[in-house]
Amino acid sequence: MKSSKSYLAIVLDEYGGTDGLISITDLIEELIPNIGENEINSEYTITELSQNKFEVSARVLIKDIEEDLKIELRDPEEDYVTLGGLILSIAGKVPSVDEVIKYKNGMKFIIKDANERYINKIVLDLSDYKN
Repeated sequence: MKSSKSYLAIVLDEYGGTDGLISITDLIEELIPNIGENEINSEYTITELSQNKFEVSARVLIKDIEEDLKIELRDPEEDYVTLGGLILSIAGKVPSVDEVIKYKNGMKFIIKDANERYINKIVLDLSDYKN
């Protein structure tokens, strides 16, 4: 892991066969058992920009946004866990910077940082949100 600067490693058995996959997170949790998910993912925050507008990393978990902002985002029939996954599901593509994605109940997502492969930052606009 260290020599290739990778966050994942394939675990081999004594015969050279694949035995599993391990991540740097797995190693940290094994060394420090009581560390929580929030400590590991502290860079994925929700920042209030103004009343009803929040800058959010695309990697923030939907459940965390719902809990923190007291809103409902998740469609139980869909299979995403992050805000970026939700937006990709709605748009059907990686949206371009400054593109506005409208969602249910008047909610809007404004793409603030993205490239051709993934979304980084979003402004969540709840100005017209109706619960």
